[in-house]
Amino acid sequence: MTDELEQQVSEMLRNRVADLPASYEVAPSTVTRIRRRRATKLGALTTAVVVVIAGSAAAVAQSRGDRVRQVSTSTGPATPTTTTNATVARGTVPTKACPITYGVTPDTPLPPPATGPREVSVPGADALASYAATTDERFVSLGPPGWSCAATVGADGNSSVVLYPSGRNAPPPFADTARLSILNDWLWHGFVGVGEACKVFTDAELVSQAQGVLVCAPPVGRTVTRIDAHTATFVDADGARGAAWMLLPTAEGGDGFISVMTCRPTAGLSAGNCDAIVADWIARVGARVSPAATSTTTLPAGAVPGEGCGGAPTASGGVPPRVPAAGDPALSPGLASFLADVDGDPRFMVLGPRGWTCALNLKPTAIVVSSVPGTSWSDAPIVINEQWSWSAACSVFDDPAVVQHAPHNGPCPKAGRRVTRTAADVATFVDADGARGAAWTLLPSAATGGHGFIDVLTCRPIGGLSVAQCDTIVADYAARAHTGVAPGSG
Repeated sequence: MTDELEQQVSEMLRNRVADLPASYEVAPSTVTRIRRRRATKLGALTTAVVVVIAGSAAAVAQSRGDRVRQVSTSTGPATPTTTTNATVARGTVPTKACPITYGVTPDTPLPPPATGPREVSVPGADALASYAATTDERFVSLGPPGWSCAATVGADGNSSVVLYPSGRNAPPPFADTARLSILNDWLWHGFVGVGEACKVFTDAELVSQAQGVLVCAPPVGRTVTRIDAHTATFVDADGARGAAWMLLPTAEGGDGFISVMTCRPTAGLSAGNCDAIVADWIARVGARVSPAATSTTTLPAGAVPGEGCGGAPTASGGVPPRVPAAGDPALSPGLASFLADVDGDPRFMVLGPRGWTCALNLKPTAIVVSSVPGTSWSDAPIVINEQWSWSAACSVFDDPAVVQHAPHNGPCPKAGRRVTRTAADVATFVDADGARGAAWTLLPSAATGGHGFIDVLTCRPIGGLSVAQCDTIVADYAARAHTGVAPGSG
């Protein structure tokens, strides 16, 4: 039955095909209608494909955004801590707090940063995260999401912030190996601060402060673009790039500031990322008039800051600023006053370059000021020797009693020394090798119990300590010596 039915159907179909005409003319209206329907179906298909692709891209972007926009909070003093996920609004980035290590425990630590999302407007910035050590904008930087950060504040007031991939050891704080780093210092920090500034800026004040010891010019291969009086950006031949912000010292005091941000492209940190990071940093830091006072305080007009001396009662600080008694006031912004006696004995107070260290040596009694901690009194560029001997007095003074009692192993004063007597008990001198200084003396007498006193300041010009600075240091010391009270008699 089934085979018979199939045969009948086949026969019917063959007969219908045979009856069809060899050609068939289709009406134009039919062609138009068919094309319109085909176009509609293709358009719908294309729209569906686009919607699927767009939906996939949006899902990928959302997934990436969820990974990028994480708010991290550091709760420990030495290492980054856990991360808390939270989406942030468009145009903002999450903030991660950076732990701070202090060279000397401060009485008041730097204030903690806000860890909420912060706004960004630089192109490409919203793909990054923000890292902050404190509220000062100089300590805040964008960086790749998921990285770690650490900040260091040195005992002498300079500081750094470094960013690095998580899971790796933090790079040395002040080395040039960090992929993303910020260095902050006060400008007149010996040759340290001015040395950093001279790598970007060539202002006349920097050239003068460099004193010919440092070359005040960008490194070979560095292209610098000056933005304004305080800011500049740079690109190095190896692809590293960054920005610097500088504030020169003022007549009212202060040491000035230098901050340098450097970004070195690497895996996970593209040149485009670096451009966005630098642009964001310079836009925030460059907009400031002056940074928060993290290493200096406002000084009275013409004053220099006071510093204590290691090994002395003043080592803990608290030395007040003072106005130098003599010398070139124009040099004051680069100087500090070092004191080793809590009672303010002028014999134990001396000017020296800011950023240098001071130490009290007891055998023999000497005040040592140097750019290198631990320098011996015999090698120190600035030293005050406090002792009594006829030979020490003979090295500067030629009073008859000194000549009479001094050992006859040389002239009084010593050979090659040009002495200027400024008072009965005070003299200044310049040696043939360029060293210069001042001395106070009180000869033995019944009033002193048969004891005499001699204090000799010597200043030896070297790198970071100019002849002009030595002249001012000596002038200040000699002026305070001539007070009507001989050293040791008060």
